[in-house]
Amino acid sequence: MAIMETANNGFSMREELFLYHTGIEKCLHGHSCGPALRDHYLFHLVLAGHGCFKPPGQEFHLSTGDGFLIVPDRISSYRADLDQPWHYAWFAVHGSRAGAYFAEAGLHEHAPVVRLTKHGVVSEALTTLRQQSAHQAPVSLTEKRLLFTILDALRSQRADTTIPTQVQAGDELVSRAIDLMHCQLSQPLTVNHLAQRLGVSRSHLHQACVNSLGHGPKHHLTNLRMNQAVDLLRDPDLAIQVIAESVGYIDPLQFSRAFRRFIGESPSRFRERIRVPRAATKPAPPPSVGIGPW
Repeated sequence: MAIMETANNGFSMREELFLYHTGIEKCLHGHSCGPALRDHYLFHLVLAGHGCFKPPGQEFHLSTGDGFLIVPDRISSYRADLDQPWHYAWFAVHGSRAGAYFAEAGLHEHAPVVRLTKHGVVSEALTTLRQQSAHQAPVSLTEKRLLFTILDALRSQRADTTIPTQVQAGDELVSRAIDLMHCQLSQPLTVNHLAQRLGVSRSHLHQACVNSLGHGPKHHLTNLRMNQAVDLLRDPDLAIQVIAESVGYIDPLQFSRAFRRFIGESPSRFRERIRVPRAATKPAPPPSVGIGPW
């Protein structure tokens, strides 16, 4: 069983930045979390070992000193290496300026990973944060100071080198396939149609995607569609059938089944839940595979 310690805290949406929970874990070989959707920012710092982080349309292979940010309302997953599973610490935050603070540190949806020249400052601050969170009152000044210490260290100690995505380093065919998926997201595009447009066989396209992305083109296309559906469901005036057609599903029941498989609840239930003010109740953890931080 993986060794995991966590601490949770209270919060209020009136705050610009508040701690949601924090913890540390030594993962089992191949241990995975997700695909899952979260409603808060979740940052991991790799303390040792290796693993893979998969935000929408990308894949990053990370090791000691690397960090990755999961942003709200985007499906992502991560997995420990089979031979040298990672050991990481994490903290989750929310607040009206949480995204802006991460952006100032150079982390956002389109740049979700960082490589640190030295990760000791962040690691030590996370250790103290876990201790404070377990014993202090919610939203303590010490807790706030530690959060800003971590964010400042992420900005000041990031390495000049970038962490390439697997797609950027991989087959040009996969990049072309992803571009077509984005362009045809509202169309009932199938893998067969996609392969024909690219002038390759279905099996060749599938293998190229597995090699570069770690999953097939159908999975990737569905992932893109579900992320778009999440955005559209925030508009209460859009009918479920309209949303289904907007992300390439002619049959709204087929859309609902696909949405439930990826998100863990029906589109109507998801829409109902996000209408409830987050300050009113602590959100339930999203579905994920295995154990680990929400």
